[in-house]
Amino acid sequence: MTNTLIAILRIGLEVAFVIEIYVIGICFVFRASDFGFT
Repeated sequence: MTNTLIAILRIGLEVAFVIEIYVIGICFVFRASDFGFT
């Protein structure tokens, strides 16, 4: 039971990490276009 819980938590953390990187990437692209890098 605890192993399943740990697995779920790990998957949740990985998904959150990927979403965070994705959001940071989008923000960086918008900032770069604001500053005229693109």
